Amino acid sequence: MSSQPLPAGSRLPVVVLDIGGVLASNGLDFDRPDLRLAHCDLDELKHAYWRYRDAYDLGGPDETYWDAVVADALGRPNPKLADQLAEADADQWVTALPGASEMVAELIARGYELWLLSNAPHPMVRTARAADWSKPFSGGVFSAEVGLMKPDPRIYRFTSERIGVDPSQLIFFDDRPANVEAARTAGWRAEHFTGDHSALLHTVGTPHR
Repeated sequence: MSSQPLPAGSRLPVVVLDIGGVLASNGLDFDRPDLRLAHCDLDELKHAYWRYRDAYDLGGPDETYWDAVVADALGRPNPKLADQLAEADADQWVTALPGASEMVAELIARGYELWLLSNAPHPMVRTARAADWSKPFSGGVFSAEVGLMKPDPRIYRFTSERIGVDPSQLIFFDDRPANVEAARTAGWRAEHFTGDHSALLHTVGTPHR
């Protein structure tokens, strides 16, 4: 990531951040001891978690998604396990990644407006909106609510219109290269986030006062 100078008097770009992998965890940790999954095929469970995820992130019903995930892993339905996994999945965004809250606070201190752009199902959207780490954000665009998901070009157009700025006034960070490339194609400045919140701050830069 390379820093770009911000001339005095220029309008600050709006900083748009992905959630999973940037601000909070990206994908359920199936090795958590409290999930008690010793009786499951963990590899199949992990594959099933992502196999059906797009439809869920686009607003699909909770029960449909989790029943399919569990049935693939066990070979039979298990509503109790499905409910347990659903709760754990939604809760993974309660807490920010180490360094993320401090990064957000620093961006606010520098005068940047912040937005969220995330592929997320309805339960995780509710968790994100209620989380303390999301309070400084002006708003968010979530796949389940708009029926579009990254890297579909339409979600970038929708987001820039929702924020109310020209695409060139947006700087976006995502942990998935395909989403970054799609944002660049849409006219955004976009960077691949690789886990270093200090590097993100350096890339955004400090405005001249």
